[in-house]
Amino acid sequence: MDGRELEVKFHVSDLAALEARLQAFHARQVHPRLYEMNLRFDTADLQLTRNLKVLRLRQDESVHLTFKGPSQELEGVRLRQEIEIAVDDFTAARALLEALGYQVTAMYEKYRTSYQLDQTLITLDEMPFGNFI
Repeated sequence: MDGRELEVKFHVSDLAALEARLQAFHARQVHPRLYEMNLRFDTADLQLTRNLKVLRLRQDESVHLTFKGPSQELEGVRLRQEIEIAVDDFTAARALLEALGYQVTAMYEKYRTSYQLDQTLITLDEMPFGNFI
């Protein structure tokens, strides 16, 4: 992509039924169910949050550091700048961010299964506080 993310999220009560519908429409599974650990960072005074920005460190089968800029709503779709880089060491990346003055402000775990339907990536997310597509 061109450094922007287009995203729509929906809370769903029956993820298994939704996955069955995706399969009925011949969506292609691009990644089976995978565990993720996510840490969100901010300054002590929550400067990033106040400016609607996100700094996240994610570990699944690889490690990624992600910046997300403020979002714009376009007909129910969220558009925002996204810069993501691969890093090879979760612990070292966390230590670097903390040395720069950032601190963990949120930690969340999830399981994600990904499907491709035409040009759309569809992710099925299982989180402690609900399921989302």
